[in-house]
Amino acid sequence: MAKKAGDRISDALDHIKRAFAGRGSSTDGDKAKGATWDWLEEHQDVKGISGLISIGGFRGLFKDEGKTELRQYQRAYLLIERTLGGRSDADVRGLKTHLETATGKAALASAESVKTDIRSVYYKWADKQKKKETPQIFGEPILAPSFQYASSLHRTNLAPAVKRASQLLTQAWIGLARVKMDTHEKKRFEYYFAKPMTDAALTKVKDVLKAVHDVVCARRITLYYRGDKAPTTLAKNDTPKWLRDQGANALGPDDSYGFVYADVQRPGEYHVFLGKDFFADASRHGKDSMSGVIIHEMTHLLKNTDDHAYGEADAHALVTGPNKAQALENADNYEYFVESFQSKVTTKFG
Repeated sequence: MAKKAGDRISDALDHIKRAFAGRGSSTDGDKAKGATWDWLEEHQDVKGISGLISIGGFRGLFKDEGKTELRQYQRAYLLIERTLGGRSDADVRGLKTHLETATGKAALASAESVKTDIRSVYYKWADKQKKKETPQIFGEPILAPSFQYASSLHRTNLAPAVKRASQLLTQAWIGLARVKMDTHEKKRFEYYFAKPMTDAALTKVKDVLKAVHDVVCARRITLYYRGDKAPTTLAKNDTPKWLRDQGANALGPDDSYGFVYADVQRPGEYHVFLGKDFFADASRHGKDSMSGVIIHEMTHLLKNTDDHAYGEADAHALVTGPNKAQALENADNYEYFVESFQSKVTTKFG
């Protein structure tokens, strides 16, 4: 009896896991199965995979020995090659033809070897993921797949922008530490946050900027391209599935400098979406910079700051306005405060 499509995929996933039995880490099989399943979930627009891995039973010597279970490993191999291995449908058909034409002892030998091949495909994929997701320097961003639609200049500007943000935040933190002993630093603080300065205000600002500093300077931030040429179809939407499941689609070009989903988060993950204004208007240096936008968005993401006012003049006006506490809640106040340390940083752009 022919297998149903879902059963064939399910069996292949189970055999991907089994291919790791007694090999490597005790959890590698689960990870390989999970990664393949995640690929299938993320690429539901890719059709016909079950039929692609459909392969008939063995003949001759192999069938007589009752080794048809090993055929399942070949299906598992075809599945992992098509998913984590990045093979095309045509590539997988070629692999399947080779497996189908093998008979007797050759079939037995090839069926055994695919267990090794399954592990190899997974480990190569895992190595690529590690290299892709691990910054080469502290604060280096991860560029989401949507950046393939951005210009090369837009892509190459991002690592220096994050590095500059890291340097600015470090200098700002040094400045905060000197507020009570340095008149210049006290005036700077009072201009952007609270005049006269209070311990409560200083504690609040330190709390926000320490959170941003610790992530921007030493953790992975994933940046998404939502500029003019950002993809508009669901099939090309690189917003993580867990965000989309919460209704955060973030699809297509966006008119903003940037945005985040502060109410939908996973611990240890930091996702920032950069809109058309970021690429059209944000400068490399000075105020309203790319680095400043990233800092602005990270205050939203990490400490749920608000947008009570935009622009340096209006942000400063909050300090003396009727709702003075808003200056301590406003993302632009943090951005401009940190950018005021620009004379102390030396980041070079390409």
